[in-house]
Amino acid sequence: MGSRDDHLAGRNTLALHRVGMWTALVYLLNALFYLRCPQVYTRTARELVAWACVLPLLFLFWKGHQIVKEPADGEMLRNIIGFSMILSLLAFFTFPFHSTDVFGYINRGWQQVHYGQNPFVYFLGDIKGWEQDPMIRDHWIYNPIPYGFLFALLCRVLVKAGNGNWWLTLFLFKSVNLLAYGATAGLVWLGAKRLGHARPIIALYSFLWNPLILMHHIANGHNAEAVGPAGYRY
Repeated sequence: MGSRDDHLAGRNTLALHRVGMWTALVYLLNALFYLRCPQVYTRTARELVAWACVLPLLFLFWKGHQIVKEPADGEMLRNIIGFSMILSLLAFFTFPFHSTDVFGYINRGWQQVHYGQNPFVYFLGDIKGWEQDPMIRDHWIYNPIPYGFLFALLCRVLVKAGNGNWWLTLFLFKSVNLLAYGATAGLVWLGAKRLGHARPIIALYSFLWNPLILMHHIANGHNAEAVGPAGYRY
């Protein structure tokens, strides 16, 4: 019986490996498509590519979830973690294509570092000649920063570390999300085990391979948020 279970676990691990390869291919194609930034494409082209990525990712994520519910061995856990590193890196090097909020984060940090302004008091649009500043993008320039003091401080620290290099600053913001992704995965794993989850590997997979997490928070560099009823954000 043990040999039969080992064979089944090995077969499931191999199946998950194939799902991981196809999933990585989708993320790679998405990253290559947006290599020159989304603005170089028409809205129709972006829409078609979005569906061409979303539908396979949803299917592959579901398929992987079915596999990890079956008997598994230690190799499956290594596959989940290993492919999560590949997927997150592909997402990390994908230019933000849907949410451009990360451009606003850079704006707010630059407003503090370069112009010495309090983003809770002054609008970016009030800065004379902001259109010519290569660090500022046309994103939320006529409102105060909508986030809290700690996030405003984080924006300031990261932009200061970027030293006026927009691309470096962008990847610094995405690096924070990548670190948060890894730390959260650790909490999910430890929490599932502490709560006595029979298969903590399922919880880990559900977070690490989640397309929403990878696309929205790492590829697009969006900060974490919770959306409640009627669209209110907390």
